[in-house]
Formats: sequence, C-alpha cells, structure tokens
Amino acid sequence: MKKPFIPLRPKPGQEQYCAALNEKDIVFVSGNAGSGKTCMAINEALRLILSDNGKIQKLCVIRPYIFAAFEKIGALPGTLEEKISPFVESIRDTLEEILSSREEIDRILRTKVEFLTLSTLRGRSLHNRFVLVEEAQNVPLEGDGMLTILTRLGKNSKMVIAGDLSQCDIHPRDSGFLEAINALKDLNEVAYVEMNDIKCIYRNKIIGKVLEAFNNFRKRSD
Repeated sequence: MKKPFIPLRPKPGQEQYCAALNEKDIVFVSGNAGSGKTCMAINEALRLILSDNGKIQKLCVIRPYIFAAFEKIGALPGTLEEKISPFVESIRDTLEEILSSREEIDRILRTKVEFLTLSTLRGRSLHNRFVLVEEAQNVPLEGDGMLTILTRLGKNSKMVIAGDLSQCDIHPRDSGFLEAINALKDLNEVAYVEMNDIKCIYRNKIIGKVLEAFNNFRKRSD
C-alpha cells in the first residue's frame, strides 16, 4: 500500500506558479535562487506520480552541461554516472524538503527519477513524464538545445523549464531560455511565471539580503 503523500501548499509568491503547474502543459519559470522553482515543480511531479490515475510515471530531470568558465564537465573525474551524481544530490535535497522518510526518498530516486543531458535527448520520446529542466538559462542558443528539449515532450507529459538569468554561466544573449519564452508566449498551453520578489525567497531569508546588497553595490559601481 502506498504511503500517503501530502503535497506542500504554496507560500506567498508561489500561487501563480503552482496554478500554472496544475493547468498548463509547459511552464517557464524565472526567478531568484531559493524562491521554490525546483521545489514546487518536484512537489507537483510527486503529486502526479503518486496519484491513482498513473498517467505520469516518472520525473525526468534535464540539466545542461555548462559550468562556470573554470570548471568543465569533461574535466570532472569518474564515469558519466559519477559526474551526474551532484545533480542527483540536488534533487535529493529537494525531496528531503517534501518527504520525511529516507527509505521513500531512496525508492523514488531509484525507481521514479531519471537524469538526462542534452547530448542524450535526441531521438527520445518522453511519454508519461514530468520533465523538469533545471538551470535552463544555460541552454545555449547555438545548436537549438531548447528546441530539442521542447520537442521531446510525449503523450501524457508535462514540462517545467526553470531558469535564473542572474546566474547565467553563458552570456544571456547566447541563452535559448529567453528566445523560447518569447517564441511560445502566445500559446494557450504554455505559461510563463516570474518569481523575482526578494521577500519570497524561502531557502534562507539571508539570501534576499545578499541579493539586495549585491544589486545595490553593482548599481553604485555602474
């Protein structure tokens, strides 16, 4: 018998995002670190995966392999699985906010979550998936990576594309994130949500103060 799952309720500033997750096939979300972009997406994914209708069967996490200029994925030690492990741990961190049972977290990571890269997407059809694209600001325009991601969406699937242009590891003008938002803004099945209110950062309240201090410092430096 499945353990009961009680979804998190949206906090102030997350209501529009959570409504879009429930109503739309594709949701673009941009916002500050710690505002709940990933947490609420995974929360919705679990609600659908653990529901009785069984249409959504897995959470599929996609991250572009682009790091800061001094750190390249090819230089990291180990196999591909070992290189992906930091991304697995980031999802585990989020699951720990939602689920209290370590055994349930391990089971979901083992049986209900898959991790993909842009290089492994071509030819895939992601049916019955809740697809979460993290760090979408780092999907480059060159190579049409965002179009590749979007056209993988299969039957009975939903997609969330989450990004934060203030933490872009490529130049924002080279990011496919904004192009995709602008290209799809008139489609009824697609939503775009901004979560940029510093007061609505929930990871740790000091993050809002850090961002505000940086913004003020940079304005004075211009």
